[in-house]
Amino acid sequence: MRNLKFILFVCSISGLLFGFDAGIISGAMIYLKNDFHLTPLAEGIIVSGVPIGALVSAVLSGRVIDYFGRKKALVITGLLFLTGSIFCTIGMNIDWIIIGRLFMGLGVGLSSTITPLYLSELSPAQHRGKIVTYYLISVNAGIFLCYVSNALLAGFESWQLMFLITAIPAIIFTLCLKVLPESPRWLYTKGREAQANRVIKELYSIVDQNTELEFVRKNKHVQVTKLSKLTWTHKRLLLIGIAIGIFTQAVGINAVIYYAPTILMDAGFRNGNIAIFASIFIGFAVMFAAIIASRKLDKLGRRRMLLTGLVGIITCLVLMSASYALINNPIILASVILILSVIFVLCQGLSVGPACFLLPAEIFPIDIRGLGMSLSIAANWFTNIIVAMFFPTMISLLGTSATFLTFAIISIIGFIFFTYCITETKQKSLEEITQGGEILVHV
Repeated sequence: MRNLKFILFVCSISGLLFGFDAGIISGAMIYLKNDFHLTPLAEGIIVSGVPIGALVSAVLSGRVIDYFGRKKALVITGLLFLTGSIFCTIGMNIDWIIIGRLFMGLGVGLSSTITPLYLSELSPAQHRGKIVTYYLISVNAGIFLCYVSNALLAGFESWQLMFLITAIPAIIFTLCLKVLPESPRWLYTKGREAQANRVIKELYSIVDQNTELEFVRKNKHVQVTKLSKLTWTHKRLLLIGIAIGIFTQAVGINAVIYYAPTILMDAGFRNGNIAIFASIFIGFAVMFAAIIASRKLDKLGRRRMLLTGLVGIITCLVLMSASYALINNPIILASVILILSVIFVLCQGLSVGPACFLLPAEIFPIDIRGLGMSLSIAANWFTNIIVAMFFPTMISLLGTSATFLTFAIISIIGFIFFTYCITETKQKSLEEITQGGEILVHV
């Protein structure tokens, strides 16, 4: 019998593929450079393939989700992951690798849009925060597992084998999708009421079935709103969704994640191996925070954890900026930066980390849910690319202290935005949250 636990398991593989495909290049690149004698530009293009592909698919995903449905969009996601793995594994020349990375990125972008939305539409209101945040845990677990995989396969010195491993979860994910149900909320918008009713009866207890039926029947006559017919309320919610995507990334989290060893070496850990080992603590902190968030979001609330976490983020960034400006001893500075980096990612993982997936999956009415989710995630990916690409340039032009202070200022602006534009959504159905489009908007 299909149930929410199995659905969560399958969707977790989607998150695992997200993290695994994004991070596998860190190990494969060492051997790619040896075999193809890559220039720095070619290396950058290969690494950037995933976020660029993710941005493209995130922009397009809204219409894909609304036209094909949630389940078929997941099938497309699995096929994209698998196609990317095949191209990279075969890798007859560097063009094949780049194409493969772009396919992987298309899968990542679609996964980061459709999976949280799909889970939010199938989850009972009282458990939605916990269930959707499991996706974030699986993403972080995928990143961690790709590092483990790279370490275990390093003795073979084969980038083909590293890429081949990514095909295994892609195949499992695609095969499992066959037995997943379509979202009953989407089915009702397409007039497929009998099928929607069957899904609800299979997924929910007798007590919850009537409640879910009542909620989804409210969408019975709802059609996807065309861009030309968006109301001011729609546009305002879309702008809020885009701002969520920007601010949850612009706090500088990927500057710390992507460049952790570099930051620690710049601070004072002159040995690269020590810096890489020390950065493991940062990786564990990210995954640990996601686990805690999944347990607390439905109890403490999204808004409370978001604002509290942002206070911690701002404090850490200000202290990091001050440390670079005031501490002269390199060992002390490196130790302080490591501790603050761990606290920073913990605060991020408890606040803006889950918010970037959870809030966009909750705030949009169903007639613009696909569009809103895609725009929010696309904004997140675009900001991701900007931060990752220009972080070294910012340090070069502004200095490390001023760079972290800049992130702190952006975080303060984000705090003000979330304070005035986001209210609490815990324990509410999606219909209660989005009714009238006003519950999230104070301004």
